[in-house]
Amino acid sequence: MEQRNTPRTRTALVTGAFGTLGPALVEVLARSGYQLILHTHQNHRSPPPPRGSTGVVPGEGTVVLVSDLVAPGGVDELFHQIDGLGLSLDVLVNCVGVLASHPLDDTTREDWLNLLTLNTVVPALVMSQAHRRGAHHMIHLLDIAWNQSWKHHAAYVASKSALAAVCRVAAVEYAPECRVNAIAPGLISSPAGTHDSYAGIERRIPMGRRGTPAEVAAALKMLLDAPDYVTGQIINVDGGLSLR
Repeated sequence: MEQRNTPRTRTALVTGAFGTLGPALVEVLARSGYQLILHTHQNHRSPPPPRGSTGVVPGEGTVVLVSDLVAPGGVDELFHQIDGLGLSLDVLVNCVGVLASHPLDDTTREDWLNLLTLNTVVPALVMSQAHRRGAHHMIHLLDIAWNQSWKHHAAYVASKSALAAVCRVAAVEYAPECRVNAIAPGLISSPAGTHDSYAGIERRIPMGRRGTPAEVAAALKMLLDAPDYVTGQIINVDGGLSLR
């Protein structure tokens, strides 16, 4: 009797999966049929609930792994856990990162090192480990800040600009087996208690409003479905704010 090969389930790793944008991105991946490996830096009992009205929840087989990626050996530990699952790795979605605001003269050495480590060095190390395990598409969450000159955000802008450079270099270095792209959200949400401080920025958005996590997730879906010839691209999801 002829045997038919069952299509292999694709696997996606999402770092920082429990952050502000993580749940919406996880939902898109779940709807697209990916088996999910969700990274968090602290213990969670279950995958993050999706945001929006669809109610799609990551399915059976979703794995949550805990690792402090900033700690020495943290990235290696994460991938040691992944290797223990016996799964291949197809897609990396890197959401890990932190926003911080300090006047340049008040930005300490520790501030610089913390932001550059979490926003640039950690994603670069994760990217390298994922590439060694055969990932064929990597998508990073940037910020339109990577190409801006935001007052009181020197270290943050530098860290995101550096990550953008790493993504572009990786797109060349990893081709043709792997493509590397990025999504740069604009004003999607703001830290608790700071909504009013972003009101001036909101008034500058040509589309007249903030974006939503679902719209960032739609950009992820667009890149997942894009032809393999699309690599090295940074997709702004900012309502035109970066044009002002």
